[in-house]
Amino acid sequence: MDIGPVGDGIYWDLVEMLYEEDGYLPLKDIPLIAKTLNTTKELVEKVINQSNLFIKQGDTFTSQSLLNRLKHISGKRWKAKVSANIRWNAEAMRMHSEGNAIKYSKESKESKLSELLLTLIKNRKPDFKKPNLEQWAEAINLMIRIDHREPARIKEVMEWCQRDEFWQNNILSTYKLRKQFDQLELKMQQKIPKPPEGAAGRPLD
Repeated sequence: MDIGPVGDGIYWDLVEMLYEEDGYLPLKDIPLIAKTLNTTKELVEKVINQSNLFIKQGDTFTSQSLLNRLKHISGKRWKAKVSANIRWNAEAMRMHSEGNAIKYSKESKESKLSELLLTLIKNRKPDFKKPNLEQWAEAINLMIRIDHREPARIKEVMEWCQRDEFWQNNILSTYKLRKQFDQLELKMQQKIPKPPEGAAGRPLD
C-alpha cells in the first residue's frame, strides 16, 4: 500500500490499539482515533481501507492476522492478566485485612488526586455516580508506593487524559488510570511539546 512513512506509523498504532481492545475497534471512533494519533480522519481511513491487513466487520474493523495471534496467545494472556490482578488486588486486600483499612485525610495527596479525577469527570457528566473515594485513594497510594509514580506526574497525566476525547471516557476510575498509566503517559508525551526552559506547572499542594 502506498501510504508513506506517516501511514506506516499510523498502521502500527492501530495494531497496538486493536491489541489493547481484544482485536476490534468501532468505525465510529475513527475521528477520535485520529485526534489521539494527532493526524486526520481521512488518513486513518486511508490506512484502514488501503491496507489488506485490516478488514471491516459490521460497525467495527479488525485485523485477521492479529485475531489469529490473539487466539493463539489467549490462554497465556488470560493467565498473565489474572496474575497481574492478583498482585494488584493483594495490596488492596492487605489494607483492608483485620479491619485495618487505611484512612486518608482530605488533605492527603491520595485524597486530593482522587477528588480531582472525580471533579474532572463530573465537569463532563454532572450525574456521574459518586465512587468510593477511599478505594480510589488506595489505588493512588499503590501508584505512588508500588509503581513509584510522582504525585505531580499522576496529576499531569490525569488532567491530560480527561481532556483527550479518546481517553476521557475510558479512564473513569483511579484503578483504570493505574492500569493504563504507561500508555497514557506515552501518548501524552507524543502530543505535548516540551515546555521552554524555566517553565513550571502548578504543583500539587
